[in-house]
Amino acid sequence: MRVQTAAIVIAFLAVSPAAYAETACQSQPFPIHIPSGYNHDRWISGQRQGDLLVKFDGYTSVFYGPNFRLTNPPVPAHLAHPYWVSQEVRRFRQGGQFVSPDGFERPSPWYEQQELSFLGQQPGVTERHVDKAYAGEAEVWNRGHMATRHLVNRISPEAGCNSHTFTNAVPQFWSLNQGEWLALENTVGALANKFGKAWNISGPIYIPDLPVETIGEAGEIKVAIPHALFKVIVYVANAQTQVRAFIFPQPSYRKIKAIMAANGNKKPTMGFRNCQSTNQAAYDFAPFMASLTDIERLTQVKLFPNAVAASKVALDEMSSRGLWTVDARFFDEFCGSQ
Repeated sequence: MRVQTAAIVIAFLAVSPAAYAETACQSQPFPIHIPSGYNHDRWISGQRQGDLLVKFDGYTSVFYGPNFRLTNPPVPAHLAHPYWVSQEVRRFRQGGQFVSPDGFERPSPWYEQQELSFLGQQPGVTERHVDKAYAGEAEVWNRGHMATRHLVNRISPEAGCNSHTFTNAVPQFWSLNQGEWLALENTVGALANKFGKAWNISGPIYIPDLPVETIGEAGEIKVAIPHALFKVIVYVANAQTQVRAFIFPQPSYRKIKAIMAANGNKKPTMGFRNCQSTNQAAYDFAPFMASLTDIERLTQVKLFPNAVAASKVALDEMSSRGLWTVDARFFDEFCGSQ
């Protein structure tokens, strides 16, 4: 049974907002200014006692609490990534056109939050920055945004900078992150443009009894690699809620290493298709379709927690249908355009 706890809002050090003429994110996070009317976590709940509920300008995240340890399969270290992340995306136009908003160059390294310092206090950890764990692995395991940075930029470039935190990232296989996942993120933006709002809800999945691999060298924080990732997309049109759900399996790192050792260290794609070289309309998401029930069973999150029983059944049945077709004119970014 999950226990709802009081929200713990992550507070960043106060810094002066930068002018939009700035080209790079500053070295420290920007102050958080959640826009009026946004309800990032409208369609999801799920938080154990001690978990951190983190509210940012562009998303809401629940991060596994300091005392959480995965028991099936057993993982003695902290997973070191969020439990779920949800973002509300609004329509964005300039000069009457749907365009991708300007953003600042991403920070390097990513922002480290004081509230996550417990990760560096685990036994055997001497390098206390989460970013270091990803540094040697980023070619294969990207710091995968759960709340999409280019969609957060619709709020402001500063909000986009604040998406580069480890309460918003999990190790994501590179060609999934740069392929099917990105194509779905583009669709979320197009749906928001068409209907005014859309929600992007994402998070990790662990399969019982399947071993958990990690990234991070000796002395570094070990970050667990999820067996799969889920994404739920929601929008409302004509007072009717529409939802689709997806589960993307991630490959075994052990298998990836074996493949790379056999082919001159070239990283494989494992069947995912790069967004830059694949047309948006060419993606087939049928193999990844799931239901709300599937995701709740595997994660214990609660999707549509306020829905009455009959409505939840209807939403669950709807969630595993094929992805909606969205006219190209609503996309501000789309695969195959570069």
